Amino acid sequence: MRPPATWRSQRGLLLVEAILSAIVVAVGLVYVSRALSSELKALQVVEESTAVSSVASNMLCEMDGLVQSGRAPVAMREGTFDPPNAGYRWVLSARPLDTGEPEPRYGMVRLTIRRVRDDAVVAVMRALWPIAFVPAEWLS
Repeated sequence: MRPPATWRSQRGLLLVEAILSAIVVAVGLVYVSRALSSELKALQVVEESTAVSSVASNMLCEMDGLVQSGRAPVAMREGTFDPPNAGYRWVLSARPLDTGEPEPRYGMVRLTIRRVRDDAVVAVMRALWPIAFVPAEWLS
């Protein structure tokens, strides 16, 4: 029969348990903080993409409205936005679509939005227009 445990035999056990618990909690907090950091970065990208896509969509819709009413849009090929979107610039390009006929009748217009500070592409919008309404400066 074993003798009952005494206070002396468990003297260092609480200290070891406390240290191991602190290590486990610290490692867990590191992973939680990294996950939160990644989520915040992803949220910033989604917010930026949503805001810029909305501005790009409005710009392309305005130009589509001109084309629908029978007027050609302004032939500016690139520019910047007014505040609060001053950190972005836009570039318009177009290419004729090959329809198999001798004369292409439609052009694919592409609006690209980039950041000014690092030139990263943020949004790209495309529209199909009659080639007669696509300014020659846009054709690449």
